[in-house]
Amino acid sequence: MDMDEQISFITERLSKNVSPDDIIIELCQQGGISWPEAEMLVEQVQAEQQHEIARRQYPLLALLSLTTFLAGLVIVAYAVYDLLEHVDLYLQTGPVHLSVVLILWYLIQSAPVLLLLLLSGAAMVIGSYRGVRRLIEMLRCA
Repeated sequence: MDMDEQISFITERLSKNVSPDDIIIELCQQGGISWPEAEMLVEQVQAEQQHEIARRQYPLLALLSLTTFLAGLVIVAYAVYDLLEHVDLYLQTGPVHLSVVLILWYLIQSAPVLLLLLLSGAAMVIGSYRGVRRLIEMLRCA
């Protein structure tokens, strides 16, 4: 295996999320080079070809980010809908002071779950947005 073949092999394997140690083992077995040489070569290719690796991973990462973003929106929307539905239900039950007591009781009972849903959904939305933004910036620099 010559140097160009090794570089394209490493780039292809890294774009498929193969562990660098596994790539080093394959290089040692197929390329007949020592472990330190293979390790340095993988690190060098990883640094030099990061834009190409990101470009090859883009379709999968974009799909995962979009799915995570939409799931986060659904979770946040469900938590808000559930809260508003119960507030509306309790406001229709009778006198205002009773409604306020029922709403407070519901919030005390459901606050941990609603808070967890809101935080999880918001984290999913923000995390997927930041990941896509970082990926796009990396692709622009290429």
